[in-house]
Amino acid sequence: MKNNLLFITCFLLFTHSMMAQEEGQRVAIQLTADHQLMVCPTPVFGGVIIGQATADVASHVLMSDGSFMSTLNDFLTRRLHPGNSPLVPTSGERQNPQEGRDRLELFIGNQGSDSLDALTAQMAYDELARHNALGRICMESDRHAAKATIARLQARDAAARRHFLPFDEQRCMGQDSLDVRHTFATHRIPDGYPYLEPIERPFNVLVGGSCVALYNDRNYWGGTVDFGSFEMQQGTDVTIDIICKDSLTNYELLPQSPSYRVRQTAPNALRITTHEANCQLTLIAGGDARTGHVLHLFCNAFQPEAAPADVDYYFPAGYHSLQQRFGGPLTVSGSQQVYIAPGAVVDGTIRIGHADGAVISGSGMVVNAGGTLLNVDGSRHCSISGITLHGHRPQGWQTIVHGSELIDIRHLKIISTRYASTDGLNFVSSSHCRVDSCFIRACDDAIAIKGMGSTPPSQSPEVTDLRFSHLQLWNDCNNAFTIGAETRARQFSHISLTDTDILFSYDDPEYHTQLDERAALGICCLHGTYFNNLLYDDIRVYHCERLIAMGFKPSFWFGTILGDQSTAGGIKHVTFRNIRSLNHADSPIANEVLLNGWQREGTPTKLIEHITFDHVLVEGRPIDRLSHPLLKINDPTIVRPIKIKK
Repeated sequence: MKNNLLFITCFLLFTHSMMAQEEGQRVAIQLTADHQLMVCPTPVFGGVIIGQATADVASHVLMSDGSFMSTLNDFLTRRLHPGNSPLVPTSGERQNPQEGRDRLELFIGNQGSDSLDALTAQMAYDELARHNALGRICMESDRHAAKATIARLQARDAAARRHFLPFDEQRCMGQDSLDVRHTFATHRIPDGYPYLEPIERPFNVLVGGSCVALYNDRNYWGGTVDFGSFEMQQGTDVTIDIICKDSLTNYELLPQSPSYRVRQTAPNALRITTHEANCQLTLIAGGDARTGHVLHLFCNAFQPEAAPADVDYYFPAGYHSLQQRFGGPLTVSGSQQVYIAPGAVVDGTIRIGHADGAVISGSGMVVNAGGTLLNVDGSRHCSISGITLHGHRPQGWQTIVHGSELIDIRHLKIISTRYASTDGLNFVSSSHCRVDSCFIRACDDAIAIKGMGSTPPSQSPEVTDLRFSHLQLWNDCNNAFTIGAETRARQFSHISLTDTDILFSYDDPEYHTQLDERAALGICCLHGTYFNNLLYDDIRVYHCERLIAMGFKPSFWFGTILGDQSTAGGIKHVTFRNIRSLNHADSPIANEVLLNGWQREGTPTKLIEHITFDHVLVEGRPIDRLSHPLLKINDPTIVRPIKIKK
């Protein structure tokens, strides 16, 4: 592999002097040995150089402009961001790809055989469709099989896009439907559901022709937020049709993933095909995640309609008020089990208190209009899986795990869009927990890890061994993933966030750019303590303001929460590995990496030390030196050493 990489790198550097075309005008698409699409400079293209290598090898090749070779997906994601490229139309009309100096052409050349030529053209066409770029980017080839494939696909889609598909607001209510082969199932919004907003309904969603129930809310900026779910069999293709009320001239489907295929079937419609159960898809229509229309769609694995054996609390499909049934919140203790069936909506709060082995499962929803939805307190060996939590009003944290250990959370979906203090998932003074394959959207921290209590940090419990993986996060305010602000813990250690998509992260709608602790990934220490052995690995950030922030603060939120830096502390051994921020926000803090150590008279100095940036890319370019303009350090004598790997 090393020899292969060396050969490719030398060849690319040799061709640097041969490149006469203006950067960005034409790029060649090469299929690697493991069938991944890579972007390379046209003069390098030859059909064999990269084709003999894997995508992993190709991605480490240094290109002539100092950047690294990238996958076609990453390349298009960077180029097509509305704030970063004129390729995306600002009006309702499609832009001519031949206009403007930044026009882009993807060229499919000799891949080694006719079959590989055709396959490369098909894959590249699908990638352009996924990025809504078919009308804005040219795709050309001088190979017969590739040209024929491109022409066939263009003719098919042109015929499909001649007419609008009918939109019907009644479809938003959904329907109860079970495919005869049990491939998929949909459910309707139950009678009595009290929280539908009288606002525009921009989407219909149909799975195999059956309507998916769409619940709705609005965000701080007045944009609409719709969400819905259905059940499907893992490994069997299902077809999802999204019909929009208005034309889809500008949209984004997140996250970018090979687990689904998408094509535009009409000016107002998309067809998505997937075989992956328990995946989550987000559609941003109108070009703006704040003021546009956003749809979150959850493709759940099939769940039984009937209650599992030995279940203590069973909620079948329909609307259930905990106030009417129990006179208040449902309290779960011991090893009791709660099952919320598909199509069920439970209105109220569920509390797991001092339990050992309690279970909450199903794929129904818990909702309320004020306060916490799910609270785990003083418990251990408990699991939560599958359900959706929807906080329909501020203020209040949605899910709290407090003073607990060995809590396992999987396939949980949380949606809370109202400003502010509507944290999605908070771990408070808890340890040895796992969170996997969850979707969390909040108008405050999506995930926050805290230490709270009345004792100083040195006398408080340690917060350790928390592992978060395979997540999708969205925060309209504050941080996507943070440790803090309350940090009364003896130590925060061995905490990891891996293989995660941060779809959208915004600092604050009312105090934009004014709060230096806000970031997609943050550590905000209010009460002097230690942070040690933290790992952020394989994180894809699609839209953010500040990328990373870590430091110490005397107070939070304009002095309303006072800190205490009179005790010792520091941050050390933190690794940021394979972090990719794919776009650039139009703000002065866009993609900033902020490291603020603490040194004030009368308080212990707090160092930030042994920080590693290993392959951290912003818009495809690495943060590769201490003098990088995005890397901002308040004092190099107390923030050291920093190790940077390219």
